[in-house]
Amino acid sequence: DGENSGAAASLQGRNTLVSNVPEPSKWDGVSTNTGPKGVLKDWQRFKQLEVEKRREQEAERLALMKKLSITCKSTLDEEKDKKDVKHDEFSELLSDEFLEQ
Repeated sequence: DGENSGAAASLQGRNTLVSNVPEPSKWDGVSTNTGPKGVLKDWQRFKQLEVEKRREQEAERLALMKKLSITCKSTLDEEKDKKDVKHDEFSELLSDEFLEQ
């Protein structure tokens, strides 16, 4: 009986292992483009998507840089603007219309 109980336990252990293995799933898809031409076509499509993604990221990065950049004038720009305003005032004072008034 000792041998029979050991064999029964072994058989029960095998059944447990078999029941734990999942059933293979059925694949309903169709396999296409598996030859060399299909592989090359898939690779080209992958590279195209990669380039598009890189361009998108670059555009987003530039937009973010513009959004986060601080616009400011340098002191040289401010001085130039002041000179332009003064020059405009002087030219207005020297104009014939102003002198005739």
